[in-house]
Amino acid sequence: MQHFPGKLCWRVLLLILCPSLVHHQAVAVERPAQITDLKIGFNGHYKVGYWTPVEFTIQGGDRHHQCRCSVTVPDGDGLPASFEPVDRNKLQIPADQNVTYRTYAKFGRIQGNLVIVCSDDQQQLIHREFSEAQIPAGLPTTSPLVVHVGDWPEIEQSIHAIQRRHINVANLESVDSLPDHWWGYEGVDSLIITCGDPEIIAALNSVQVDALQKWIQMGGKLIFSVGRHAEQILGPKGILRELSPGKFVRTVDQCQTIGLENFTDVSHQLNVGRDELGRCELALALIQQPAGIIELAEREGFESRPVLIRQNYGLGQMVFVAIDLNQSPIKHWKGRERLLARLLEWTLGSETEQAFSASIGAVKHTGYDDLSGQLRSALDQFQNIVFVPYWVIAVLVLLYLSLIGPVDYFLLRRFAKRMEWTWLTLPLIVTAFCVIPYVLAKQLKGKHFQMNQVEIVDIDIDSRFVRGTTWVHAYSPATSNYDFSTQTQIPCQSNPLDQHTALISWQGLPGTALGSMNAASLPAGPSHPYSIRFPRNHSPSPSQITEMPLQVWSTKSLTARWWGEIDLHFMTDLRSQVDKQLRGSVLNPLDDDLTECYLYYAPWAYQIGRIAANRTITINSSSVRRNLRYKLTRRTLSEESNIMTPWDEYSQNIPRIVEMMMFHEAAGGKSYTGMFNRFQTFIDLSRHITSGRAVLTGRTSQPASSFQCDRESGSNQHWTFFRFVLPVSRTKSAVQADRLQIDTEVAGSNIP
Repeated sequence: MQHFPGKLCWRVLLLILCPSLVHHQAVAVERPAQITDLKIGFNGHYKVGYWTPVEFTIQGGDRHHQCRCSVTVPDGDGLPASFEPVDRNKLQIPADQNVTYRTYAKFGRIQGNLVIVCSDDQQQLIHREFSEAQIPAGLPTTSPLVVHVGDWPEIEQSIHAIQRRHINVANLESVDSLPDHWWGYEGVDSLIITCGDPEIIAALNSVQVDALQKWIQMGGKLIFSVGRHAEQILGPKGILRELSPGKFVRTVDQCQTIGLENFTDVSHQLNVGRDELGRCELALALIQQPAGIIELAEREGFESRPVLIRQNYGLGQMVFVAIDLNQSPIKHWKGRERLLARLLEWTLGSETEQAFSASIGAVKHTGYDDLSGQLRSALDQFQNIVFVPYWVIAVLVLLYLSLIGPVDYFLLRRFAKRMEWTWLTLPLIVTAFCVIPYVLAKQLKGKHFQMNQVEIVDIDIDSRFVRGTTWVHAYSPATSNYDFSTQTQIPCQSNPLDQHTALISWQGLPGTALGSMNAASLPAGPSHPYSIRFPRNHSPSPSQITEMPLQVWSTKSLTARWWGEIDLHFMTDLRSQVDKQLRGSVLNPLDDDLTECYLYYAPWAYQIGRIAANRTITINSSSVRRNLRYKLTRRTLSEESNIMTPWDEYSQNIPRIVEMMMFHEAAGGKSYTGMFNRFQTFIDLSRHITSGRAVLTGRTSQPASSFQCDRESGSNQHWTFFRFVLPVSRTKSAVQADRLQIDTEVAGSNIP
């Protein structure tokens, strides 16, 4: 009984500690949310330097969470950049449930780590890092990427069978992974949609369709094939009815196919069978009043039926194929690969396998092989900032070595007669050569933050669509972190820009040169990422960059893409005659003068000069015009010579570089410049001026958008270019001539 109080105390103590021990054990075994799956791009295909879809699955833990998620990847300079959408709604992660989340990021290296972080208002809930071995490697910036949606399993083999193995193909048999914002398609060079299985396309939702349409308007290129199931796809309730190039009437049986055989230039006949009811096996979507160019038509009786229609859709292009490419009888036709090759030439160009292979790994003396690289080099020239030539540095090094060696020895031995003084003269010389370059650098490099800006504003009059593209180079006089944003204001008070949205990010250098995005090595940089916030849920939320690090006397390349709507239907009245010459008038709707104006309409370039604000000019037979190719290549004609000015790849003339980017294909492409224009091909509107549209170009003194920084800037430079894509009507004689040509071609193609 003497030990009873002691035993009682121990029992009471255990009873007190048990709840805390149980609670501690419960906390320790709580199951957190975690990421279980990651998908990048389109079936693992994506290109560096472009916005890319990133989709991951979160497995819920024991508790319900609300959080925001960011994706961190290296930028074009190898620095970590964190991408997070501007969204008021938080991601809901229910307990014990899986949630799939789609966001977007811009990869700056072919190989690099990826970090996903999800946090609530108080703490970090999920942190998952994927090494470069765990994620698919990106494709080079200028490597062509074709994405196919539909039931065509062997499309990759079909494309590679036509000697275009350099084309990367992502085949999607489901629409689940298609982006819900247009910039998810930014790295796609050509999208192919085939509707042989209508259930695949019918699964599209309205948000995905809107993203697809916006991407084409922004400069995307689509090949759209639909035949037997056209009513379900293009009919009044069809999910893609807005992509019809004209009025869809009905699906008809097409028996004659000689036009297709002649178009593909193959000797294999297309055998069109008949079903048990005697109907032809080939179904055709009959389109009336097509808005584009009829590249191929077949005749059935006295009726001419369009088969291939090329149409400008906003600032992009669409090729409509009125038959099923992945269904019988086309499916078993040996000419299908050749037909596919012709379609890809319209969307990708006619670059050969040999030309592409020769460009891989090649590094020019300039450090770039794409026009965007030349523009980047030109934007790196800032006012009042002097770059010391290499020969000056070499002279200073030789002078330094001479002073600390033979000169110091000679002076002390000849005049001072005391060689021990070298312990004094040597530190003085070293100190002088440290202080003098530093002082000179401070004077030559400037003390103010500066920005150089180039922007191209494209306005499609028919669709009221506006697209802006801005390139900015920022110069930092000191090591610091910067915040950037952008504001848009077109100088047109009578018709302001409606519902515009901007997308801001870094701009990389294509190629394999030092500092380019295809380089394998990653430079050392800060471990803490800077932030890039982009809009989400189709709201005009501000896009911005925060805490971007810049080293002393360094530059950073940035870019912005913005879009919206504006009503300028009244501004033009142009008519094309039989000889392709224009007549009519053009109004400058801006509240600023347009200078250095040209009106492009193949095969002519009309020199206009200056159009005052809100003024109209007339285009008639007396207007000064030149051959389009001659104007772009600066070709001069005389009785004795015909000289073309060669392209200067070292030139830093920004207006000239921008002009070539805007119409590179019309100037002859790589055969003229010796350079590619692959990185931002959407800038090139050559196909528009050769397909029945006119493009008015000019410069304004006022910028249409401006990059804003949280620091005061010094003398900024800007170049603003406007392009108006104008509809052109045809005179009666021109229409009759075109109809006669089409009827002749169709009739000729049906002659055995």
